[in-house]
Amino acid sequence: MANHGSSFQKILMGAAGSVGEGLDVDNVFRTFTYIGNGSGSHRIYNNIDLANEGGLLWIKRRDDSAGNFLLDTERGKDSRIRSDSTNVETTGISSNFDDFNSDGFTLESNSVLNGNGHKFVSWTWRKAPKFFDVVKYTGNGSNRTIAHSLGSTPGMIFVKQYSPNSYDWRVWHRTTGNNNYHTLNSNVAVTSDSSYTRWSSTAHNSTTFSVGTAADTNANGESFIAYLFAHNNSDGGYGSKADQDIIKCDNYTGNGSSSSSTQDIDLGFEPQFLMIKRTDSTRNWIVYDNIRGMANRYQSGEPGSPFIRWDISAAEADISVPIKLLHNGFRVTGSNSFMNANSGNYIYMAIRRGSMTKPTLATNVFDIDTFVGTSPHPPSFAAGLVNDLSGGTADFFPRVDMLLERNIFGNYDWKLYDRLRGPEVYSRTNGNNAEVDAGADDAKDQDVISGIGSVSSSFDYDSNHFAWMWARAPSYFDIVTYTGNSSDRTISHNLGAVPEMIWTFVRNSDGYDRMVYHKGVNDGTNPEQYWLKLNGSNSQQSSGDPWNQTAPTDSVFSVGTDLNTNRGDGTLTAEMIAYLFASTPGVSHLGNYTGNGSTQNIDCGFSSGSKLVIIKSTSASYDWFIFDTERGISSGNDSEMTLNNNDAQVTSTDYIDSLSSGFTINNLNGINKSGEKYIYYAIAA
Repeated sequence: MANHGSSFQKILMGAAGSVGEGLDVDNVFRTFTYIGNGSGSHRIYNNIDLANEGGLLWIKRRDDSAGNFLLDTERGKDSRIRSDSTNVETTGISSNFDDFNSDGFTLESNSVLNGNGHKFVSWTWRKAPKFFDVVKYTGNGSNRTIAHSLGSTPGMIFVKQYSPNSYDWRVWHRTTGNNNYHTLNSNVAVTSDSSYTRWSSTAHNSTTFSVGTAADTNANGESFIAYLFAHNNSDGGYGSKADQDIIKCDNYTGNGSSSSSTQDIDLGFEPQFLMIKRTDSTRNWIVYDNIRGMANRYQSGEPGSPFIRWDISAAEADISVPIKLLHNGFRVTGSNSFMNANSGNYIYMAIRRGSMTKPTLATNVFDIDTFVGTSPHPPSFAAGLVNDLSGGTADFFPRVDMLLERNIFGNYDWKLYDRLRGPEVYSRTNGNNAEVDAGADDAKDQDVISGIGSVSSSFDYDSNHFAWMWARAPSYFDIVTYTGNSSDRTISHNLGAVPEMIWTFVRNSDGYDRMVYHKGVNDGTNPEQYWLKLNGSNSQQSSGDPWNQTAPTDSVFSVGTDLNTNRGDGTLTAEMIAYLFASTPGVSHLGNYTGNGSTQNIDCGFSSGSKLVIIKSTSASYDWFIFDTERGISSGNDSEMTLNNNDAQVTSTDYIDSLSSGFTINNLNGINKSGEKYIYYAIAA
């Protein structure tokens, strides 16, 4: 359980240094949401090293019309500029900004960066090869080239004259070329510059970018800042093998339709951040990210994709047809002119979702917490790092990507939330109902998933509530949405390993079971020919064809014609979500065993015991038992609940005991009856 400290704010970000030969995207980019406290020395931990590596910090107040403020390490901590203004930089405000740190940044009491009770979003780009660079230069009024350290040809460049005069921001994008420019502080269409006065006719390359004679990019004797964003094209150099792309600057043409067939934008990765600008008409620079929410909603008109506009100071808004995230890119639908007008031209910048790192510590990808109250700021629950204003800590948790929550003292449902569907939507593990759109009345859980809003005392939360929280990570856990089609097919995923357990939920209709694949079903022999249901106690079944009789691979899993995993006929097109789990050495373990009717040690390869254990019989009708260290795995009686029921926890029986390498089970029918078969899922402490 996280150490809450004397005061705290929820952090949905995390972890990890360099990986193998390449950096993780989580080391060079972060979206971070916070609630301002209006006082000095407000330290934000996002694990981005600005102090030593340098970079850009972009902050926007989300709940009103404060501007988009940019601070960078080249101009220094006392200087800020705005993307929605032509103004020169503002300097010398003592309450402005404290410092760039090796693990984030520190705010002072300035209202536009840290206003008390206001909601903020920050995006942080660290200087890194083939990702981002910041260059400061003095104009000379002549065509010239300027050195940079990006290590690849830029995909997009922002230039701003910051002293002593006021000029527009100028933007170069690789798809519109040197003879055109965009204006960041305006919604105008791309502007032709046939004389090459902004960028000159000299092509940008991996070591230099070019500027022309125009005052707004190269006025003689004046000071300029340039932000250079890379475009990876199978040359990114990130990830454990230093062979992955993390940023794309490209374009597409809108089709003005809800058809998904032509508007799936293939990036080669699932994005966490998207900036989109229409170039042939006057539309805003709109920005999405998966921390504020890019929700895969199946009904148009539902909230779930809040956007910020970089060219104006307006508060965050929502869009009627949200962006949909794909395992390899994103989907734009409908005819909204911001992103998909028929024949509209659009440029974008997309940044890959993290983490790219196979976890080595369970504490970086799993946590359990009780409700911690509402003061001074949310969240309801805290995972990993808690931003303690009295000094803080460096224990990072990546993102809360899935949250299982319930009141353990009474007959309450299990509510399963995830970042991919958005903060207000949950499904029940103990029922077969459609997902619930709880809306604002369930904002307490929205805080946990998205890091936004506040927790009102009117919400029915107290210390009886627990949350079990997972982060997506390679070879550990992944989430996928898809639409049923009633045909044998494969579903792509980003787990990066063969899934050893899969949970599937029908989202948009009642009456469909929560189907479970587990590698240990049928003693591990052809488990793809069998299934269990999470919302029931049934033993393993072989009727139907939920998995298409096909074992999953490290890139796809298969579904057949079973209505619970792939319905898509004229009566119902099922919107689906799947949760994929794998064994990660020292972190998580999935397996099976035969009951011995006595005491039995289950070796998971851990070194300090299990934090979570889920057990289900496959040969008999027993419940899905869940145990954890927060409620008690000990030598005495344990706190036991079942995922398929809404019963209160039972504390009168000694089901399970601690064991450094895994866990010990005792002689009880539900978990260790002699001769019965069982599967399990365990996460290390």
